[in-house]
Amino acid sequence: MGVTLAELEVNHRPRVGGVTKYGIGRTSRVLLDLFTVKFLLAYGTRPAHLFGLMGLGCGGLGLAILSYLSFIRLFMDTAIGGRPLLLLGALLLLTGIILVNFGLVAELLVRTYHESQGKPIYVVKQLKRAGSAGDQAR
Repeated sequence: MGVTLAELEVNHRPRVGGVTKYGIGRTSRVLLDLFTVKFLLAYGTRPAHLFGLMGLGCGGLGLAILSYLSFIRLFMDTAIGGRPLLLLGALLLLTGIILVNFGLVAELLVRTYHESQGKPIYVVKQLKRAGSAGDQAR
């Protein structure tokens, strides 16, 4: 993609004066930066995988809770209207639906960005020709 990487040796000199300003208070910012880099590397071109998994987890848990409460209401004839579990199940189900839709919208945005820039989502490192040693083993 037109980028050249190189390593250079540097001369690290000891601190001549002053006191470092790097303290424990910067740890939270460094952790947030690490999470951001991890997210961009892992899910930068496929955000639907992350938000979809979270959405399916929340939606599945909400559906399980609501199914359990429906079973109690229909077959055990117990009132479920005053239970906080009913609200939790409904909240998780709606959160799951919203997260899945958010992942789909994010996927559209990422694809639109890459197509408008003319950038490929991935780069092919090596092409294998037909008739190579791996194809003859079939």
